[in-house]
Amino acid sequence: MPQLLTRSTVRLLEASMDNLSLAMTAAATPVRHSSKSSEAGFAGLIGLAGVAAEQAISSILIQIDGDGAAFADGNRYKTAGQVLADVRHILTAPPVARAAFLTTGIDQPEEHRQALRLALEPFTLLISQRAAALHGGLGVSRGVALVAIRMVHHFLRLLGQSQRINAYLKSMPDLPEPPTEPTLLLDELIARFTSATTTAQKGVLLRQLFLVLPEVPPNQPDWLEALDRVAVVPQESDIRLLMTTLQTAHPARFTRLSGSGQALAVTVTQSASALPIEVQALRTAFMRVHEQIGGDIVTCPH
Repeated sequence: MPQLLTRSTVRLLEASMDNLSLAMTAAATPVRHSSKSSEAGFAGLIGLAGVAAEQAISSILIQIDGDGAAFADGNRYKTAGQVLADVRHILTAPPVARAAFLTTGIDQPEEHRQALRLALEPFTLLISQRAAALHGGLGVSRGVALVAIRMVHHFLRLLGQSQRINAYLKSMPDLPEPPTEPTLLLDELIARFTSATTTAQKGVLLRQLFLVLPEVPPNQPDWLEALDRVAVVPQESDIRLLMTTLQTAHPARFTRLSGSGQALAVTVTQSASALPIEVQALRTAFMRVHEQIGGDIVTCPH
């Protein structure tokens, strides 16, 4: 087989698949012990998923700019956040010849680059969760861990659509377990948040809520920094900021976070033939194409 990628790139892709496979195996293993700390639950899973994500994006950077691209100041590895920012810049900037390996053999390369950019959106939150798991032993629910595993699996599958990358990802395992409906996970986490009694508990649950959101709120440094802070020293001011961010981005679903909102009815009681309201789809503005299409469907003349 001809060498289609550099040795360092192949090594990182192999390591990413290995860590993802370990996370998937651990997720399928029955829990055989009684934990003395519920906060540590599935910390290993989210940690492995985050490691697999970092190795996957590092492979892109090294293939394009060489082994030195992984280092900052020449003598230390870049943080995962720095690598992620570099890869996002590569996918956002006009295509360069060195990055053509990402779209080799793909009929619509720009659409594929856009798909890769979208798949990277939740990685900022995943990397933050990985740090909290590895350094602080802070875990997540099993459902949230599976969401994280699927994020990385989806990204690697997208990479594997390129003819130059596909041969190196053929051994990636499939996910046998069907995905949990995101709205069910959100409702479960919201219920746990409303019954949480300490700032630390609320911080842990808010971090999980952000990770499983179908769409990440706009990347504003204030809430991203607050999300990192609540993993270390949770403060009421950061909790309020994160709650406000969620309620602004998804007003219908997160109106209950503060305990002051009333639940919205999902059926129109005045008309027996009316379609149910999909609360999770309500928006103050349509920011994406699929949202605009959904809005057009319900407003088009019959």
